[in-house]
Amino acid sequence: MRLYGEAHMRFHKLKLVDGEEAINNLDCAFEAKLEAFHSLYDVNRPDYIGE
Repeated sequence: MRLYGEAHMRFHKLKLVDGEEAINNLDCAFEAKLEAFHSLYDVNRPDYIGE
């Protein structure tokens, strides 16, 4: 979960050097955060039986 916060803090400095890389890092970190919430939701469902 901390990946998005770290990517956000580094975004402005990295944007000056490589804008595409800065956006990609932020995008990947946000996607990882969404995946973590999705997994947490799945595990907490009462009808969850695993994969």
